[in-house]
Amino acid sequence: MREGNVDCWIKNLDQYVQRETDGETALPIADEIIFTRWLMEFIDKDPKGIDAYRSFKLGFLPDNNPDSEFTQRLQYSVITALSIGSSKKSREFKLPIYEAWETTVEDFVLNAPPGL
Repeated sequence: MREGNVDCWIKNLDQYVQRETDGETALPIADEIIFTRWLMEFIDKDPKGIDAYRSFKLGFLPDNNPDSEFTQRLQYSVITALSIGSSKKSREFKLPIYEAWETTVEDFVLNAPPGL
């Protein structure tokens, strides 16, 4: 989903989970196993999830844990943002942009499942 100038698959996953549960479940999901089940279903069945997987916005490694129900585990995630600043712009111009970005990152960190 593109919000302003940020492209993030996590918002699409949240929409998918809410749609599939009629709004009864939403991100963040604290339980890592339940989160991973939704993530795997998202990249397998939802067009936006399939696109995120195929365009390498999500990266997986084999899960070698014999007790795991999953064959792979999330290794990395890509979130892109369009920079609207320039090194030639004044600090007064750049500081609000920087602060807005830091707020966005903090929100993702606070709401991310454990381990992400």
